[in-house]
Amino acid sequence: MLAIGRVYDERLAVFGVNLSVVIFIAYFVISFLLLLTIKKVTFSKSKYLLYGFYFFVIVSNPLLWLMYGFPEVTGVSPGIDRYISFCLIVIPISILLIEKARYQDISRLFFVLFLLTVALSLLAIFGLSVTENLNGRLSVLGGGPIIFARWLGFGIIYLFFFPIKLKWLKIPLILVFIVLIFATGSRGPVMSILITFLVYFLINFNKLFLKFILILGFSFFIFFSFNITKELSELGNIDRVFMNFSSQGVKKRSTNARFVFNQRSLELVKEYPLGVGVGNWQKMINKQNPRHLIKHEYPHNIFLEIATEYGLISLFIFIMIVINTIYLGFKKMMITTSVFSMYPLFFYLFLFYLINSMVSGMIIDARILFMVAGLILCTRNLNSRNE
Repeated sequence: MLAIGRVYDERLAVFGVNLSVVIFIAYFVISFLLLLTIKKVTFSKSKYLLYGFYFFVIVSNPLLWLMYGFPEVTGVSPGIDRYISFCLIVIPISILLIEKARYQDISRLFFVLFLLTVALSLLAIFGLSVTENLNGRLSVLGGGPIIFARWLGFGIIYLFFFPIKLKWLKIPLILVFIVLIFATGSRGPVMSILITFLVYFLINFNKLFLKFILILGFSFFIFFSFNITKELSELGNIDRVFMNFSSQGVKKRSTNARFVFNQRSLELVKEYPLGVGVGNWQKMINKQNPRHLIKHEYPHNIFLEIATEYGLISLFIFIMIVINTIYLGFKKMMITTSVFSMYPLFFYLFLFYLINSMVSGMIIDARILFMVAGLILCTRNLNSRNE
């Protein structure tokens, strides 16, 4: 359910039965029963912030819908689906991981997600997922290039920061994931993974400088000596990542759209500081400026989405969660002495998904971000296998 991320997904209909609904029902029943087994909750300032955000999202949104109307979309409303999915998928698994999961449970969960990344990559490699209407950009099972790129980014970070037994597989798999993430043509995830590893390099500058220079020099030698760049340019839509320089021009349409989203969102916040309700962003900004209609349903920035749809109070709480998570994640990562510590993986995954969520996707696409935030903020020690 964490991989699907939605209560209802029309792509998973088989013989008239929607498998996403079936899976969700099973997930919800199991989650509900597990939540009932939580006998004691130890609160901290960090938990107050995260649980407070969840509570405010659950309570405030129905009131905003009553004030500004339900999302005006035919069929299954994306706004209602996003609200239900966040409340019944993201929140329960976040609470269960914080209150119930132990080191081995979390280790198995991340390993399953990694296997999912491998499976999606195999589909792409064997040509079962090229999306023709997106100019050859690689995607998987109709999920879109950005979603696929995020999973590839997860795989890269998992392999790099989590200790696994088959170490000889790390480098080949990382290289495959890197090639595929460029082939998706998704600038947001590529930029996010580059910034994430830049942060890693800066934190560990003294240890990594010489290795970095050697690896970079060797990579350039291999690429240009064997003309690999030409071969890669024919895979997926790598050229799009570099703004289509090879075609004598920079493709700016999607990039400029982000600036429009930002400007219109800020104008909406000024008029509706308490938010307009999930799924109403498009309706309200077009109502505010009917001479410039926008067809997109959300602002492609989690901070602006929360500010416009959930309100400035929710945004303030979320910013506090982000600051607290980065601080505690960095602190726990730096003081750890165990090679089996999960905190390096949590910290860099959080950075990767946070940067991603600032340039693409919506709040329900940031479900792993909230999951990892909960694991960083929880009071249990996740430095050792024995915990």
